[in-house]
Amino acid sequence: MDPIKNIVLGTTLFLIVYVVLASIPSVPVRLIIGMFSLSPFLIIYMVWRVLTAGESSLETFEESFYEDHEYQRVKSPIK
Repeated sequence: MDPIKNIVLGTTLFLIVYVVLASIPSVPVRLIIGMFSLSPFLIIYMVWRVLTAGESSLETFEESFYEDHEYQRVKSPIK
């Protein structure tokens, strides 16, 4: 599996576990606060890794609107 997918999956699972644990009254408050404090750093790290791991496109926005689908952009008659 791609390392980026592991980071995204790990961060997503951490946040799901956090939400589930936060809804259970018997879970210690220190654990919830610790997970809450850690979550912004995980999200920032995930976003940084995703944005820096990408490859730049060889096409312009006017040539290719979407990278993963052959979409022909409609030219507007108004300039």
